[in-house]
Amino acid sequence: MTTRIIKGPYVPPITRQTIEFREQLILSPFAARSANSLGRLVPTTRKDMRTAFARDCDRILHANSFEALAGKTQMISFPRSPHIHTRRFHTDKVASVACQIARYLGLNEDLTKAIAMGHDLGHTPFGHDGEKALSAISLRVLSKPFRHNQHSLRVVDTLESLEEKGLNLTFEVRDGIIRHCGETLDPVLTPDKPPLDLINLDDHGFPRTLEGCVVRISDQIAYLPHDYRDALREKIVTENDLPQVVKDVFGTTFGRMIYVMVNDVIETCRGKNYITMSDRVMEAREAMFHFEMDRIIGSEKIQAARRKSNIPEIIETLFADYIEKRGMDPQSAIDKIASFTDTQARDRYRRIKGGMDVEQLMSNLERSRVLNSLHEALDGSTDLSDLYRKTIESLTDIFAPAALRSRSILLFDEERGGLRIVESRGIRKDTVENRTIEPDEGIAGKVFASGTPILIKDASSAPITERRGSLMCVPIKTTDGESFGAMTIRSDQANAFEDSDLETFSRIARSLASHVAKTREAVLDGKTGLFKDTKGIERLKKLRELALSRNIPLSFIAFDIDHFKHTNDNYGHLAGDKVIEEIAQAARKIIQKRRESIGIRLGGEEFGLALLGTNKAQAAQIAEELRQEIERMQFSFENISTKAVEIFIKTISLGVAELKPEQSVDDLLKTADSAMYQSKNGGRNRVTAAKNE
Repeated sequence: MTTRIIKGPYVPPITRQTIEFREQLILSPFAARSANSLGRLVPTTRKDMRTAFARDCDRILHANSFEALAGKTQMISFPRSPHIHTRRFHTDKVASVACQIARYLGLNEDLTKAIAMGHDLGHTPFGHDGEKALSAISLRVLSKPFRHNQHSLRVVDTLESLEEKGLNLTFEVRDGIIRHCGETLDPVLTPDKPPLDLINLDDHGFPRTLEGCVVRISDQIAYLPHDYRDALREKIVTENDLPQVVKDVFGTTFGRMIYVMVNDVIETCRGKNYITMSDRVMEAREAMFHFEMDRIIGSEKIQAARRKSNIPEIIETLFADYIEKRGMDPQSAIDKIASFTDTQARDRYRRIKGGMDVEQLMSNLERSRVLNSLHEALDGSTDLSDLYRKTIESLTDIFAPAALRSRSILLFDEERGGLRIVESRGIRKDTVENRTIEPDEGIAGKVFASGTPILIKDASSAPITERRGSLMCVPIKTTDGESFGAMTIRSDQANAFEDSDLETFSRIARSLASHVAKTREAVLDGKTGLFKDTKGIERLKKLRELALSRNIPLSFIAFDIDHFKHTNDNYGHLAGDKVIEEIAQAARKIIQKRRESIGIRLGGEEFGLALLGTNKAQAAQIAEELRQEIERMQFSFENISTKAVEIFIKTISLGVAELKPEQSVDDLLKTADSAMYQSKNGGRNRVTAAKNE
């Protein structure tokens, strides 16, 4: 077998001089030429087949700080999704975008790539949150802020080392690195000519080269769409949240957004010695920028994650350790911390704190903060519904990692003889409204009856329940032993809760019980369980605001016990108290069927029911049902005069009014009261609905 060698056309060897010659021939007159570089901090005579800028690309590629970018935050620290972008992904995307623009504008791709690869080498762990924390330290100990672009220059000039101190990059690359800032909305980027001493340069201003300007705008072109995609993955925003101008110009997909901006820069800047965008695309970019600042970075979810991660505490602890225990000078300590990946910083923090798992430590810190905030919120509340809502909402922050499925507060209802749900999340509405749990029934009933909390780590293997996942249930009981109900929380995950979680949950329940006891004493009438008059009026004012804001009806039923003085005179005050308690119990049954409705003891034997979402006709029907129920009641007491036990009935007179938009609460009460007196004057034991004026 013979091998045939086919000779092709002669190809001359490609050398550095060949590439430099090509640059002279084909690049734009505004492009930087490798052969014309302003040189390096330390001149080198080493012969190399690579151009000066290509050599810089390789030097950055092999730097430790470049490798560390893969472990540093871009926007979201400690993300749930493994697909959230890191600083390295961002850097690669900036290089891709910038080189594409440079190629079609006839600019130097090697220079563009080198600047893009090196622009974020000085970023701290935990993204801009880490930078802010380290900057606060730098201002305190060095009297100057920490800026990642300035530190990137320090990294390549001083902290990295290959064959000599620093990477010894060309001036053009170093200039592009320190002046790359992509956090500003620059309408036009025109190359500037800074002094050659970049180390002491105030970093305001534009890069010296058009390639540096391309990287600066590409930084923004890269991070805006990808930060948006990360926000979608973390369910911080939806496509519908995007400003209309963004959707009109860019569409809603991150790939389309990048394409439109890249293509627009190329088309707008051909043959120009500056970098910009068309007015329409610039308007959309600005809207996208403000959308990210306000709706993504400024979102409650990101802010809560920041508070939970406790990044300033981590950075401060690392700095104190390097200064106090290792004897480092402040600048060296800052350099060391800035070089860490997120994981390195967290692991170092864990070791300093004595080996505690950092996730557990941060969780404990966050829980303490949320518990303190909850106690303060409960202290400031005199509304039972508000107490329940704030408590339920706090559980989301405290137990967020457990993938909560449902949480509920159940209180014992004397009329129903069991527990009923007064506040919940993740439970069907019909279950909330209709379910009554007997004491010793199910998990909540057993916990209420025994006063002992229950933790089930794997519900599928527990005989007490057939549900999957895990759950906790604790009694709502004061330290004095007064029991109000139970509180439950469920997760879809097995082993989502530990013993420490049960203790935290029990603390929350005890706090709630204490505040419920205080609030009931302060706002509820002890004999009837209805609101005291002044507290009830305050609550009625809130219901009025809700009715007007939601554009739903609010009706008020005023009623009075007929001939009540006769009961006290003939049967004594104990009989009068019993009559009041029984009638109030019937009124409470009406309230318990309707959320955001209240009963008030207005004074003596006079009462009121405020029914949100109920119009006058519906309220009149409810009033008639209450009248009939009271009329069916029979009371048995000894007559004071005759000493004989007598059976008697009581009746009530009722007036109904519906809130008008222009009415105050006082006007509503007067209208209902007037209708009630019409019932009394008309013979009592009847319902009168106020006439429309």
